[in-house]
Amino acid sequence: MAEQRLIAYSSTKATLIEFARCLAVDHAREGIRVNVVAPGTVNTPAFRRAMGTASDAESFIESRRQRNPIPRILTADEIANVVWFLSGDQSSGMTGSVVTVDAGLTASYDFRDLTSQGYQ
Repeated sequence: MAEQRLIAYSSTKATLIEFARCLAVDHAREGIRVNVVAPGTVNTPAFRRAMGTASDAESFIESRRQRNPIPRILTADEIANVVWFLSGDQSSGMTGSVVTVDAGLTASYDFRDLTSQGYQ
Protein backbone atom coordinates (compact mmCIF):
# COMPACT_ATOMS: atom_id res chain seq x y z
CA MET A 1 0.00 0.00 0.00
CA ALA A 2 1.19 3.50 -0.71
CA GLU A 3 1.95 5.74 2.24
CA GLN A 4 3.02 9.34 2.41
CA ARG A 5 6.77 9.92 2.61
CA LEU A 6 7.49 6.23 2.04
CA ILE A 7 7.90 6.16 -1.75
CA ALA A 8 11.12 4.12 -1.69
CA TYR A 9 9.73 1.61 0.81
CA SER A 10 6.33 1.23 -0.86
CA SER A 11 7.59 0.98 -4.43
CA THR A 12 10.33 -1.46 -3.45
CA LYS A 13 7.84 -3.69 -1.66
CA ALA A 14 5.58 -3.71 -4.74
CA THR A 15 8.56 -4.55 -6.95
CA LEU A 16 9.57 -7.45 -4.71
CA ILE A 17 6.04 -8.88 -4.84
CA GLU A 18 6.05 -8.91 -8.64
CA PHE A 19 9.61 -10.27 -8.70
CA ALA A 20 8.50 -13.15 -6.45
CA ARG A 21 5.55 -13.89 -8.73
CA CYS A 22 7.84 -14.02 -11.76
CA LEU A 23 10.22 -16.35 -9.91
CA ALA A 24 7.28 -18.54 -8.91
CA VAL A 25 6.13 -18.90 -12.50
CA ASP A 26 9.64 -19.46 -13.85
CA HIS A 27 10.56 -22.15 -11.33
CA ALA A 28 7.33 -23.93 -10.38
CA ARG A 29 8.06 -26.88 -12.70
CA GLU A 30 11.36 -27.36 -10.87
CA GLY A 31 9.53 -27.80 -7.57
CA ILE A 32 10.60 -24.39 -6.33
CA ARG A 33 7.87 -22.39 -4.62
CA VAL A 34 8.12 -18.65 -4.08
CA ASN A 35 5.66 -16.80 -1.87
CA VAL A 36 5.64 -13.43 -0.14
CA VAL A 37 4.68 -12.48 3.39
CA ALA A 38 3.41 -8.89 3.58
CA PRO A 39 3.39 -7.80 7.22
CA GLY A 40 1.68 -4.83 8.75
CA THR A 41 3.02 -2.97 11.75
CA VAL A 42 5.32 -5.28 13.69
CA ASN A 43 7.15 -4.59 16.93
CA THR A 44 10.68 -4.65 15.53
CA PRO A 45 13.81 -2.59 16.16
CA ALA A 46 12.89 -0.38 13.17
CA PHE A 47 9.42 0.23 14.61
CA ARG A 48 10.90 1.06 18.00
CA ARG A 49 13.33 3.51 16.34
CA ALA A 50 10.38 5.20 14.63
CA MET A 51 8.64 5.47 18.00
CA GLY A 52 11.74 7.21 19.32
CA THR A 53 11.39 9.97 16.72
CA ALA A 54 7.72 10.62 17.49
CA SER A 55 6.96 13.66 19.59
CA ASP A 56 4.46 11.56 21.58
CA ALA A 57 5.44 7.89 21.39
CA GLU A 58 2.34 6.64 23.23
CA SER A 59 0.00 8.47 20.84
CA PHE A 60 2.02 7.15 17.90
CA ILE A 61 1.69 3.56 19.11
CA GLU A 62 -2.00 3.95 19.91
CA SER A 63 -2.75 5.42 16.48
CA ARG A 64 -1.02 2.43 14.88
CA ARG A 65 -3.03 0.03 17.04
CA GLN A 66 -6.37 1.67 16.39
CA ARG A 67 -6.06 1.79 12.60
CA ASN A 68 -6.13 -2.04 12.59
CA PRO A 69 -9.38 -4.01 12.93
CA ILE A 70 -7.40 -6.24 15.32
CA PRO A 71 -6.25 -3.30 17.46
CA ARG A 72 -2.67 -4.18 18.27
CA ILE A 73 0.89 -4.20 17.01
CA LEU A 74 1.95 -7.60 15.69
CA THR A 75 4.88 -9.57 17.03
CA ALA A 76 7.77 -10.98 15.01
CA ASP A 77 6.64 -14.46 16.11
CA GLU A 78 3.31 -13.97 14.36
CA ILE A 79 5.09 -13.25 11.10
CA ALA A 80 7.53 -16.11 11.67
CA ASN A 81 4.61 -18.52 12.09
CA VAL A 82 3.36 -17.65 8.60
CA VAL A 83 6.86 -18.07 7.15
CA TRP A 84 7.07 -21.45 8.91
CA PHE A 85 3.75 -22.48 7.36
CA LEU A 86 4.89 -21.42 3.89
CA SER A 87 8.12 -23.36 4.24
CA GLY A 88 6.35 -26.61 5.07
CA ASP A 89 4.36 -29.26 3.26
CA GLN A 90 1.06 -27.75 4.47
CA SER A 91 1.48 -25.02 1.84
CA SER A 92 2.69 -27.30 -0.97
CA GLY A 93 -0.02 -26.02 -3.30
CA MET A 94 0.99 -22.39 -2.95
CA THR A 95 3.36 -20.47 -5.18
CA GLY A 96 3.24 -16.88 -6.36
CA SER A 97 1.01 -16.00 -3.41
CA VAL A 98 1.11 -12.96 -1.19
CA VAL A 99 0.08 -13.70 2.39
CA THR A 100 -0.90 -10.53 4.18
CA VAL A 101 -0.38 -10.53 7.95
CA ASP A 102 -1.43 -7.04 8.98
CA ALA A 103 -4.06 -7.29 11.74
CA GLY A 104 -6.69 -6.59 9.09
CA LEU A 105 -5.27 -3.21 8.06
CA THR A 106 -5.68 -3.68 4.30
CA ALA A 107 -9.04 -5.45 4.57
CA SER A 108 -10.80 -2.09 4.82
CA TYR A 109 -10.57 1.16 2.90
CA ASP A 110 -10.91 3.33 6.01
CA PHE A 111 -11.41 1.24 9.14
CA ARG A 112 -13.03 2.99 12.07
CA ASP A 113 -14.20 1.54 15.36
CA LEU A 114 -17.83 2.59 15.08
CA THR A 115 -18.74 1.09 18.45
CA SER A 116 -17.08 4.11 20.06
CA GLN A 117 -19.49 6.30 18.06
CA GLY A 118 -22.65 4.55 19.29
CA TYR A 119 -23.04 1.99 16.47
CA GLN A 120 -23.58 -1.62 17.45
